[in-house]
Amino acid sequence: MNSPSPAAPVIKKLASALLNKKGEFTVPEFKKYIEDSGYTFTKGQIAGALTTLVEDPQYFSPSRGVYALHEPQNQAKSISTTQNSPSPRITVTIRINNVLEQALVDLRQIANVNLLDVDKTYLDEIEQLKNVIQQIEELKLK
Repeated sequence: MNSPSPAAPVIKKLASALLNKKGEFTVPEFKKYIEDSGYTFTKGQIAGALTTLVEDPQYFSPSRGVYALHEPQNQAKSISTTQNSPSPRITVTIRINNVLEQALVDLRQIANVNLLDVDKTYLDEIEQLKNVIQQIEELKLK
């Protein structure tokens, strides 16, 4: 098992501060908050720190890529159940990004051919495929 990154304590402290504001947050939202705080970490470093953060019972992940603060038991009854699940926007965004990411993996595998082994027609198709990959990557950034 890998040892925690030296960045993890800083990320966890900043993530805790954001989570204590209440609500559900995604990795890109944590990344923006952390960058706005003057730090720069990769999405992987942030995701790894968040994974270890939810080992603390104070925090949880209601769905993949979404993190939240557990409400105290006495307040939980007064909060609607819809607040305990991710918002439809977050859920749809995560699902779309997951589908796009899988499409990118599959398309890159198809486009990864030895160009010396294919004819001109296939080269044109590979070029079109690379354009589609670029368009999907740009779509994911929005």
